[in-house]
Amino acid sequence: MRIIGGKFGGRRFNPPADKWPTRPTTDYAKEGLFNILTNNFDFSEVKMLDLFGGTGSHSYEFISRGCTDVTYVDKFFPCIQFVQKTAETLKIQSDIRIFRSDVFKFMETNGEDYDYIFAGPPYALTTMDTIPDLIFAHKLLRPQGWFVMEHNPNHNYTKHPFYFQERHYGKTIFSFFQLPPDDAENTVPSSEVEWISKKDWIMKYCFILFALILHFGLAAQNDFSGKWVGYLTQEKGGFREKYYCTMVLEQNGKKVTGYSYVSVEDIHAEMELSGDISGNTLKFKEFRLVQYSKLDNMVWCLKWGNVQLKKKDSEWTLEGSWDGKSLYGPCIPGKVFLKREVPKA
Repeated sequence: MRIIGGKFGGRRFNPPADKWPTRPTTDYAKEGLFNILTNNFDFSEVKMLDLFGGTGSHSYEFISRGCTDVTYVDKFFPCIQFVQKTAETLKIQSDIRIFRSDVFKFMETNGEDYDYIFAGPPYALTTMDTIPDLIFAHKLLRPQGWFVMEHNPNHNYTKHPFYFQERHYGKTIFSFFQLPPDDAENTVPSSEVEWISKKDWIMKYCFILFALILHFGLAAQNDFSGKWVGYLTQEKGGFREKYYCTMVLEQNGKKVTGYSYVSVEDIHAEMELSGDISGNTLKFKEFRLVQYSKLDNMVWCLKWGNVQLKKKDSEWTLEGSWDGKSLYGPCIPGKVFLKREVPKA
């Protein structure tokens, strides 16, 4: 992970991403976004909120450019520890407040407002599309402030009442939202105000809860969406016999997109993947190495393979085999063993 601009520009950090559910924004996408932000904000005057903060990359970029009021939120404890340690290393503890919290609970109870909010939720998060609504319903964004949401092409917010632009960087999309000016009395239609009323939000939450129960309690035989955690094996002669693995998948019909995260010891790699579904079998293929760390005597493979969706007692699993190829030729193959992670209430 690299800080790309400001007084800390060029500093690198290596998160111990063993089984981490994070998806750090690529340097290419981050540079494009901060080119836009630099032309629209005085960072020294911004109060900033970083939701689903992960490794803290977005927070460091703001502080590096002069921001002294950053709030970071994530519920994954290793991320919290990493950000705390990084803040100490950079000596920026006075510039950042770090909260270990469920983001949805934080938005509901926080009670503060911000000039700039960034959210980079997991692409497979089933309640992802409610986030823009909740930002405005809980009045987290100040007038003239910006809310930026990172997502992939499977989500579209162009019809949201407060959407105003988006930027594409490969398959990474940033959607921008903004409240109308204070003096624009009739900018928000009365129907929209009524839509975010307390009564309707209760109904909306009930619908979301029902959808989650239906998704995880009565999951269809071929539902591959979600976060899958487990391990890969590699046959004799491979770099290691076993690797920790997480796949975050999003299903659209018979197509799947997502990411895989593989780690062993202190090294890791993140790969982007796609796949096709036939019955209870997913044929997947990794096509891009997003980011990685490695040792001198090894190289990462881009993998492909077939995994079957199975149910054992109350657990859903993905089991199968993988093959792969690196810059230097074919990789030694292995097996895949993953379990679906069910969100905690």
